[in-house]
Amino acid sequence: MLGHSDPAITLRRYTGVLDSMKAAAEAALDRMFQEASPPKSGEVVEFGSLSG
Repeated sequence: MLGHSDPAITLRRYTGVLDSMKAAAEAALDRMFQEASPPKSGEVVEFGSLSG
């Protein structure tokens, strides 16, 4: 069997890791949205076309 026998063990063990990953993701998204320029009036932006 892989993993921990009790899900609570996993949650206690990795909560700090998940919190740090959340903070890193939030910072990356903040940077991305601050750097992005809004579409011009009437411009249609398709999903996936914002990657740069």
